[in-house]
Amino acid sequence: KEIRLNDINVLNVLKWIFPNAIFVFVFRRPDEQWASISQFSGHFDYSHSLRKFSDEYKRLATFYIDFHNQNPHSCLFVNEKTLLNLDSLEAMLKQIDIDSFQKTLLKEKVGASLSTKSRYFIMRLYGKLTSQAKRNIINLNIKKQGLFDIYNQLEKLEYSNEP
Repeated sequence: KEIRLNDINVLNVLKWIFPNAIFVFVFRRPDEQWASISQFSGHFDYSHSLRKFSDEYKRLATFYIDFHNQNPHSCLFVNEKTLLNLDSLEAMLKQIDIDSFQKTLLKEKVGASLSTKSRYFIMRLYGKLTSQAKRNIINLNIKKQGLFDIYNQLEKLEYSNEP
């Protein structure tokens, strides 16, 4: 469940309430996430500013990493593409002792409008429509703000962490 985090204490309280829970942190490449988020200008406080988005991405990733350091056996990190691929999703679910699930749920997005059900594919289309030069500038700004560094930290946790 997506949770709006004001500080890491939200995760600590959830861990206290559900001591045996496994927290699955889903993360995205910052450039891909910005391409998607920036389409919703005004929807989020950070959707109209790459700087605000960068600050929020780093803030949340830091909470997730800090929480993992405090509770290493209670966290699982996955890239959002894991959830879009049946084989990798099944492997991830087996790691957290879920043997079966309703596969038709992969096509459903609760509470989503028709225009956002395929957000991943819309984002990919946006990437193709955007000029390469503009994408290069966005990626350069994202790199300058250190987002790929923190993304790489999340990615290392994805491949090294088993609850």
